[in-house]
Amino acid sequence: MTGPRILVVDDESHVREGLERLLRQSGYVVDTATDGKEALVVASERPPEVVITDLNMPVMDGVQLCAKLRESDRELPVIFATGIGEVPSAVTAMRAGATDYLVKPVDFDALVVAIERAREARKHSVYHAARRVAASRATVLVTGESGTGEGELARAIHALSPRAVEPFVSLHGAAISVEARARLLAGRWHGNVRELEDAIERAVVLGEGTRIGVSDLPTEERGGANRTLHMPGATLAELERWAILTTLDATGGSTARTAEMLDVSVRTIQYRLGEYRPAKG
Repeated sequence: MTGPRILVVDDESHVREGLERLLRQSGYVVDTATDGKEALVVASERPPEVVITDLNMPVMDGVQLCAKLRESDRELPVIFATGIGEVPSAVTAMRAGATDYLVKPVDFDALVVAIERAREARKHSVYHAARRVAASRATVLVTGESGTGEGELARAIHALSPRAVEPFVSLHGAAISVEARARLLAGRWHGNVRELEDAIERAVVLGEGTRIGVSDLPTEERGGANRTLHMPGATLAELERWAILTTLDATGGSTARTAEMLDVSVRTIQYRLGEYRPAKG
């Protein structure tokens, strides 16, 4: 099992590399970025449990980064590392949603305490939400990297729900390719879990390999580059859908690289994938 993923953002290489080395030695999985703009790309591809960021950086400063990160994850813990003379700005950052701040040079023991305190607070928040949604019949999508506890959370929701007397069925997500998952998420499954289950069962039974690929999905769900556009005649929405899914294919399912190539935000790509329906025709 991998350790908690931490994102370190600092334009000073010696600070960034020093924190990366110490955190790795303490069992954390660490990603780094030199500024806020790069950090947003890294966070979209490998979502962190905690972000540690400098306050003053070129391109995008820490306060702007915190605000952007909170657009997609309002509970994400963000810890600021500030210079001694930057404490008033740190107060502003706290008001903007930062979880904590430490003064440079950062005391590593204090940093670890801040990280674990932030993780524990987030865990309580997540399980509080789990208790609230467990009583409903709504479909709950729990996402996260392997080892981050998404399976444990799913079991907790099941155990707290009226369906606890029924069996909990687990599907190993790594057996589904990135491209196939993108197609499933962009498909017609909103509220229709039974139809999604049927599609996966069909792929398992008919598939010849050890992983479910796009070719194993129902024809109408393959979309992307396999879909033919009729020009003239295609609507602007159809052109946009084709562009997004085709680029997603080319980038191996990376929403961040897809957004960069199409010159739109990652949030836009994720929103579109959530609203798409299968092509007609």
